[in-house]
Amino acid sequence: PGAEFCDATDILTRLRMFKGPEEIAMLEKASEMANVEIDTVLRHARPGVRESELCMEVTCAGLRAGSELGRDHWTLLNTGKGYPVNHRPTDRVLRSGEVLHVGHYARYGGYWSHPHTSVSLGPLPEEYKPLRDAVYEAVQNTIEVLKPGTPWSEVDRVSDAPILSRGYNHEIPQVHGTGVDGIEPPATTIVAGEIPREMPWRERKVEGSLEDNEEWRELAGERYKFMKELTVEVGMSLAIEVKAAHEDRIFLEFGPQVIIEENGPRILTPDAMDVIEL
Repeated sequence: PGAEFCDATDILTRLRMFKGPEEIAMLEKASEMANVEIDTVLRHARPGVRESELCMEVTCAGLRAGSELGRDHWTLLNTGKGYPVNHRPTDRVLRSGEVLHVGHYARYGGYWSHPHTSVSLGPLPEEYKPLRDAVYEAVQNTIEVLKPGTPWSEVDRVSDAPILSRGYNHEIPQVHGTGVDGIEPPATTIVAGEIPREMPWRERKVEGSLEDNEEWRELAGERYKFMKELTVEVGMSLAIEVKAAHEDRIFLEFGPQVIIEENGPRILTPDAMDVIEL
């Protein structure tokens, strides 16, 4: 009675960005389960299968492999054209020639792995090829700079440059941390490029970085202000999820889960490095 509790989140958040050996072991196991989920997508994604059916197979495979249920146990799975990215699966039937986007969380010991995978149901359609080139270049360049000592601002710049230079946009960070939450600091700019605002489904305008966004400031308190001075360091666990959207019509997104080591990033989910053609 009469006790007062203090929120130390802002202090601990920066410390928790750098994972120790036991935490990394949990992230490695979670990534093994994410790889099982990717393999399941490749086995079951075919024209005529519903998004919801494929989601069921992916979820069951992850759970059988040992992934834990939790608040954020979800699969983001969608096909067809239109926007936004990262919406939940529906009863829509997969069709030949479409691109399937899968963002899937697997958790082990409380720690999350979060790769994104793009699968083309047949040869990648011509209109997606320029987006693939942009995303692939951004992923490769990001992997190259994710080395200890690199300013976080450079990671932010490099992950966006190939996307924005081609006139595309995005509304979700291209790189963010993972750990006991699926999305943790550090994180790159949340919104970039010329966002089409005239679509009737769009809500109020959101611009700028996490730090600039009022909603995120309220949610995060002070814990994102340090990112301007942050550098990449050993022990960071990062989800690379580079995306390029063209208008509100088509988009492409892929990227692996990585752990930062002395020589750079160790890739835990290699099948998320490029579009997979079935």
